Amino acid sequence: MVFRTLIGLTYFIIVLILLIPVWCIEWIIGKSHPDAKDTSSLWLIQNIVFRPLLWIIGAHITVYGRENIPDNQPVVYMANHRSMLDCIVLYPLFKGLCGVVSKIEVKKIPFVKYWMDNLYCLYFDRSDMREGLKMILTGIEYLKKGVSICIMPEGTRSHTDEMLPFKEGSMKLATKSGCPIIPVAITGSADLFENHKPWFGPADITVTFGKPIDVKALSRDQQKNLGAHVRDVVGAMLDGGPGHMVEFGEVVKAE
Repeated sequence: MVFRTLIGLTYFIIVLILLIPVWCIEWIIGKSHPDAKDTSSLWLIQNIVFRPLLWIIGAHITVYGRENIPDNQPVVYMANHRSMLDCIVLYPLFKGLCGVVSKIEVKKIPFVKYWMDNLYCLYFDRSDMREGLKMILTGIEYLKKGVSICIMPEGTRSHTDEMLPFKEGSMKLATKSGCPIIPVAITGSADLFENHKPWFGPADITVTFGKPIDVKALSRDQQKNLGAHVRDVVGAMLDGGPGHMVEFGEVVKAE
């Protein structure tokens, strides 16, 4: 575990440094060809940073239900939260452009903020409700422009198998934009770090993407308590289900 951790951290730091000139090139491209910048930034982060890093630290990821994600349509991914590495696990699995909602402290990590801004990521400050509202409004703008958003509605990591309540405020990303919700259930991600920190360790992780939830098609009571409804859906998915297995980009039929 110690060796795996040292190699993983070394790889991450070296890649971030090497990507500094690349980010400058991306910034120049974005001035005249923003779509090309978006596409190349997404590819770099998914395939040069996150996929190799996950392999190095021992993440074995099985994915079900990725076919439930609509093609060429923005969605709001809503996932349970067990690990600080959940976003890294999920990001290579998204379809199309997607920004993630992260805590404000991430902005302080050198060089990371530049790439997160490139990818339409958002920052949530738990101590400032006004800034939280601005974050939601910005996310709605991104969704209307065709950029999906991933949020962990619990607001913080759960330290047990029991999910925390899903915050109703986060549901506004879907209700105000009109985009479908893709419920996401993650199991095993805490084994990557939290269960034996400070070391990274091998982990068998399962990610399940549920069928899209059309908020307008729900009953009045479900719409009124949307956070609780989505939480119930994610909870029902945590045992897994049939679908496709995706391991670092290679798609095979699950047994």
